[in-house]
Amino acid sequence: MPGREYIINTIRQIREARRIALCGYFLVGYPSPKRFFSAVRSASRLDVLEFGIPSGCPVLDGPTIANAHAVTLGARGLDTETALALTSGLVNLELPKFVMSYAEEIRSYAGFLDTCQRNDIHGVFSPDIDNKEAKGVSLHSHSLGMAFVRFVDLSMTTAEIDSATLQSDILYVRIGTSCTGTTAQLCDAECLQLCEVIRRARLNNPKIIVAGGIGIRHPSQVVNLACMGVDMAVVGMVLVEKIALGAEELSCKVDELRQAAQSVSA
Repeated sequence: MPGREYIINTIRQIREARRIALCGYFLVGYPSPKRFFSAVRSASRLDVLEFGIPSGCPVLDGPTIANAHAVTLGARGLDTETALALTSGLVNLELPKFVMSYAEEIRSYAGFLDTCQRNDIHGVFSPDIDNKEAKGVSLHSHSLGMAFVRFVDLSMTTAEIDSATLQSDILYVRIGTSCTGTTAQLCDAECLQLCEVIRRARLNNPKIIVAGGIGIRHPSQVVNLACMGVDMAVVGMVLVEKIALGAEELSCKVDELRQAAQSVSA
């Protein structure tokens, strides 16, 4: 099955089972290549994996993940090409996987998407890509059988959301109002905005997968997202924090979040 179909069908089947999919973010090579592999394998109870590619300018990330980027680039010496090479060590891990890369890193390596496809990566996500470039990356991804993920903010105009929806297989909605590391409050106003984004997205593309991330770290937030119709909750910084404490701490956090994901009838 092509990667695009695999990741989309996996999330749809989870939703048909009346729960929300749980996706975890891991920065490739952090805190070291060996511990990266160990962390990913210890978190195998996740439904989907998101692999971050190290960047010198991670504009979406707060101090914790930004520092992780600095460690992988500086102390570990990983660049885009070597980070992608590391993902090949996880080809036998039978979970849907997509990469998260800033646009500059995609541009810096001519074989970026082709390498992803060879390494059994099922989708690509670039949060800072503009509409024009997104169209080309989307077409190339689809030609390789990979899903394309677009990023939207709750404050975007309906025209911007419509454009992103029509270009993507998975719409990644920024839940928090700041960078990674903050906690999304999911106040009444934000919940109303999120519900409107979901309604608008599915009006334009009934088959769209909606993911919610940035600021998601507590089980109650996962439950709230499911109740609002989000298909997949993405957790990042809290997992990066737990990696530093060891595989057991990470595994316990994943189990806690997964229990919440399975507790809802969304």
